[in-house]
Amino acid sequence: MHSRPKIYSLFLVFLGACWTWIALNLSSILGTSSSWSVCIFKNTTGLNCPSCGLTTGVIYFLKGELNAAHQAHILSLPALLVLIGLSFIWCIDIIGKKRNLLNFYSKFEGLLKKPLYLFLFLTLVAIVWLLNYLI
Repeated sequence: MHSRPKIYSLFLVFLGACWTWIALNLSSILGTSSSWSVCIFKNTTGLNCPSCGLTTGVIYFLKGELNAAHQAHILSLPALLVLIGLSFIWCIDIIGKKRNLLNFYSKFEGLLKKPLYLFLFLTLVAIVWLLNYLI
């Protein structure tokens, strides 16, 4: 029997942290303005990072407030779907002793090592960052 790659432990920590953060924020009151942010980038520069508003958007989406979710962050729904998908694949891999998540991660990492795909990915991040300021 071979051991599970370390990436599965890292994904467990990542997914656990994401779901815990969402659960903690789901119980909080949204719509109140706060000058404090957990974002290191925002606390350092005073500017929103590309993912600022993503948690708020996911919370709004889970509460059924689709317009507010879209206004908080344009990628709220895709982020939630990716989180659900990764969680589902992680569970299937652990239960079924498969390596789907590892294969997906390896392929994605391989794509980002190619300059064209890295450029496209970073361009999309920049576009989302700009949209965060325009919406």
